[in-house]
Amino acid sequence: MVQITVLTNVYNEEYLMPFWLEHHRKIFDHGIVFDWGCTDRSMDIVREMCPTWEIRKAIDSHPSKRLEKFDAYENDVLFMYAEMKLSGYKIVLNTTEFLVSSKPIREYLADETNKSYPLQSLTVLSRKDVQEPTTLRELFDGIECVERKIRKWRTLHSHYHGQYSLGRHEITLHPYEIPPVYILWLGMYPWNTRLLARGLQIAEKIPESDYENNISYHHRFTAEQRTKNRLFMLDLSVPLTEVPLLSEALL
Repeated sequence: MVQITVLTNVYNEEYLMPFWLEHHRKIFDHGIVFDWGCTDRSMDIVREMCPTWEIRKAIDSHPSKRLEKFDAYENDVLFMYAEMKLSGYKIVLNTTEFLVSSKPIREYLADETNKSYPLQSLTVLSRKDVQEPTTLRELFDGIECVERKIRKWRTLHSHYHGQYSLGRHEITLHPYEIPPVYILWLGMYPWNTRLLARGLQIAEKIPESDYENNISYHHRFTAEQRTKNRLFMLDLSVPLTEVPLLSEALL
């Protein structure tokens, strides 16, 4: 059976990490977690919940340099370098990204190399002022609507590596098929002080060179800007029923 591996970046993701791991350990055969110098319990949570997954120090995992900061371009190189050593299917997800499907994803995948499946990203939202889920079930049940046009794609593939463009959001490999499998983006849900805090603290990890090149600028958004962006996304949102098989995928 072909292996399916998820790769991810982590910097102080203690809040979302338990939800993310509980969900994805049932989907993927293996995971590789790049630790960007966490100072909270993120890596302890990985060890406790997914003891067979790999933890790698991001600073030492790039093929040609030490990554002191979260350089957007060099981070994509890091992931492609890691993918080159993996067989089977692989996908890179952030801790705010949850892959969902109404049936096991293996049922959509060809048992071959050099296949690529673009997956649509959806911004998930709730109209409640504050959401405080404590379980994965509560997390999914609290989703009320989605914005489906602004966020771009992620790719699940069995190529040598993903040939990623900056940020990994573009379709750079020839698609074999686009299945009804979605990437839920939890950058604005569950809306509470802990989610806001996790977003605000990432700014310190971004190099000035990225900001100077107008890359990763969203990491500098203030709490007020993030609140305004959420309201904007809510105005653009649609019910879950307007996305094929999404409601079933959340069951």
